[in-house]
Amino acid sequence: MSSVKKALTIRVSGKERKQKVRKILYDLAHFRNLLIILINHYRVIFKETLLNQSVLYGLLAEKGYTGTYQEEYERVLHHVNTDATLKDVLTKLRDQKEKVGNPHFIQSVIRQVLKDFKSYFKALREYKRNPKKFKGLPRPPKPKKLKFLMNFSVEANANTFKQERDYILIRLRDGKHLKVKLP
Repeated sequence: MSSVKKALTIRVSGKERKQKVRKILYDLAHFRNLLIILINHYRVIFKETLLNQSVLYGLLAEKGYTGTYQEEYERVLHHVNTDATLKDVLTKLRDQKEKVGNPHFIQSVIRQVLKDFKSYFKALREYKRNPKKFKGLPRPPKPKKLKFLMNFSVEANANTFKQERDYILIRLRDGKHLKVKLP
């Protein structure tokens, strides 16, 4: 059974509504940047990449992680706690997660960042096999400047919105919704 993905581009009018949407998108983009910084610093310091989604969720969880990857989680947490920079970035990342307040959007951003890193490593392997296919050495994902944030996409699942007649109610945070008329 195939899943159908559709993209819905939304233009928001009204000063107050624009501010709400801009604020959550800014917070999500900032979360994305902090996550990229954490993964890059960890890679530079410990020569391995954090690409396990479960371990990343565990690092962000308040109660920790108990699951299949417990050993890996304990090792990564120990590494993070031994380095002051990584510990600081993780604290900021947790604060930003609380600021966003929508765990489904957070999950989507984490998946997207991991997909970006996996694509980078795949391109790097391909570059080593056949450098003529590329214009230059592939570069890893990097944080974006937020003051130039114009477009930001977030994958939504059934938990982030609901449909009422010809409207979609998108859950933002703190029980607030954005009501969008379907075309």
